[in-house]
Parts: sequence; structure tokens; C-alpha cells
Amino acid sequence: EGSYSPVKNIYTLIEKAVYVPLSDEMKDFVIIMCVFESFTSEQAVYMRGKENTGQLLKELTGKNAFVKYDGKLKTYHMHKIFCDFLQEELNRKDISRRQGIYQKAGHWYLKTGNYIIARHYFYQCGDFDNVLLALEEDRSNSFTNENKEILKQHMADCPGEVKSRHPYAVLKYLMHLFVHNERELFSQVY
Repeated sequence: EGSYSPVKNIYTLIEKAVYVPLSDEMKDFVIIMCVFESFTSEQAVYMRGKENTGQLLKELTGKNAFVKYDGKLKTYHMHKIFCDFLQEELNRKDISRRQGIYQKAGHWYLKTGNYIIARHYFYQCGDFDNVLLALEEDRSNSFTNENKEILKQHMADCPGEVKSRHPYAVLKYLMHLFVHNERELFSQVY
């Protein structure tokens, strides 16, 4: 077109060359999966909820250079540029659709015992009951210094009525604050 604007043009190119030719079923599938950096086939089946997901994965990796399968790790990876484009598409979707995808992703990680990531997805969709449920189920394995600020943010944003329904989660949070010598915040929790 005679000019070049990096983000605008690359997304336009991705849309025209990669996204538009996909079937509606495939478009929906890649939108769902773009919330993950990488994913397994089991995860894809869970997220999509349909039996022919394996077939879609084969078709997607066979025809699309932007989604690769790592046989060693048994995971699928979307190219960063394609994933960023898809996340922009997801942001254009109805809020309830986005929340449903994040909710399901949160439940996947809760089911598989990755409580930090489960809390992240539940937080993304504003589901604080499940943020606190993930905190309750965590055996304090994620109470690291690296995760301290994220947990503090989740708890600061959590409404009081939700906290009152999850006293065990609040107790675990207090223990986390105590371990990390957050005395001032510890005294402000209740």
C-alpha cells in the first residue's frame, strides 16, 4: 500500500492472510485458545468442550505456520504476533464471552492444581469467589516472594462480602503476609 506501520500493518496482514481464511469453527477455537501461552490437546478439548478438537488441532498445525506442535513437550504454541492479534479479537467480543473463556481457563488450572494461574484467570473475569477458592486449595506452595504482589492485588480488589464467605482463604492470606513480614498490611486485613 506504499507505507508501513508495524503493528497496524502486521495485524492487517495476519487478519487477511491467516485469520479470514479460517472457518468460523476454527476462528472460534483459536480465539478461545489465545488466552494461553501454550496448551496441551487435553486442555484444548476441555476449553472447547467438543470431541472433534483433535481434528481441528491437526488441521490448524497442518495449514498454519503460526501454530506449532512441540512433540517433545506435547504442547501447542501460537506465534506471539498471531496470539496478540487474536487477543485483540477476543477483546472485541461480548464481555460475557470473554469472561466465560477466562472462567473456563481458571477452572482448568484449578483442576490441574496450578493455583497461581487459576487465580490469574478468575481475577481476569472478576470471579473473586473462585480466586479465594484457589487460594484455599493451594497448599501454600505459591506463597513465594515473587507471587506476593499479585496476591496482595487480588486481595485488595476482592469485595469484603466475598472475603466474608471465605474465612479460610483470608486466614491463609494472613499467614502469607506474616511469613513475608508484611506487618502493616497484616494489621489492616480485618
